[in-house]
Amino acid sequence: MIDKHALQQALSQQMPHLAGLPKQRLGQSGTDNYIFRLGEHYCIRLPRHTEAAAQLKKEGDYLSHLQDLPLATPQLIAQGQPFSGYTHNWAVYIWIDGTDLHHGTAIAPSSIAESLGGFLKTLWACDATNGPAAGAQNNYRGTSLHQRDKLTRQAIHDLSDEFPEQSLLEIWETACKAAPHEGQPVWVHGDLHAANILAKNGALVGIIDWGLMGIGDPAVDLMPAWSLMDQNTRAIFRDITNVSETTWLRGMGWSLSVATIAYAYYRNRPDYWLNEISLRTLHTLVGNGAPPSTLDS
Repeated sequence: MIDKHALQQALSQQMPHLAGLPKQRLGQSGTDNYIFRLGEHYCIRLPRHTEAAAQLKKEGDYLSHLQDLPLATPQLIAQGQPFSGYTHNWAVYIWIDGTDLHHGTAIAPSSIAESLGGFLKTLWACDATNGPAAGAQNNYRGTSLHQRDKLTRQAIHDLSDEFPEQSLLEIWETACKAAPHEGQPVWVHGDLHAANILAKNGALVGIIDWGLMGIGDPAVDLMPAWSLMDQNTRAIFRDITNVSETTWLRGMGWSLSVATIAYAYYRNRPDYWLNEISLRTLHTLVGNGAPPSTLDS
């Protein structure tokens, strides 16, 4: 927990030009960062643990290299040092005004598919020279699916009381047999799901939480096709991204792997937000029809 008085002292000492702005702790702060709204135009992100601090530093080092993206990304304003009772570096960013798709906002599903597809095409075309290679630094997002084989198979087995084990194994094995990414690795976000996609006034406006970004296989960023979209909008998304059949299959594998591992770990916490995203993905993959979500309201 962050001591607000200590945070105020840190602002006064390290960023006096921002110290007079009102602060409000956001209740929907994520698992990696405490987040405070700072005035009307800024937010403070304070990592909860060492890994999150490394991810925040990476965002600060590399996001500025990704220019002319069609949706907003976090813009670093200032970096802070540890203070009394808090041991990590922290940062102030421009506030991106919008509501994440998981917590609900009115937007046409086709608009999500079109905007997200266009965003990814632009992201993948950005110069990836000297970017951080996918691997341990981003939990291997954008590497070979075979890195996740053991964990994924175990999660599939653990969920056999809720989902058909053989069906999920067939999807996984098909994805793992797909040819690997050809050509140069590209920039990937690595963690695209509804809680990291912002919308406002019926349109997507921003992509946040880039802690798992890296240079790797673009297939990892196709996960929203199964976590957010139905058959029709998935077709729109696939057409716009214009990925190969093998890339699409690997994307399906990423979607299955991330959803099964997350749900197997968190399903004893039924109110945890990631469970809804994981369940929606798994029901889509096995053809049950996705359960209702905040996007359907």
